[in-house]
Amino acid sequence: MISVITPVYNGESFIESCIKVVIEQNCGDVEHIIVDGGSQDGTVTIIKQYAEKYPHIR
Repeated sequence: MISVITPVYNGESFIESCIKVVIEQNCGDVEHIIVDGGSQDGTVTIIKQYAEKYPHIR
């Protein structure tokens, strides 16, 4: 398994493209761990939407 860890803080403008890049990788078994540092914008909402659809996102 490959683990991709993405730290983010107020990354609403770029977190979706980051998530999509990881989803598009053909590396086999991948988990994407996104660590939010208390964002005050819509970052957490975007992460939650993708996590509901893709179980490898945590």
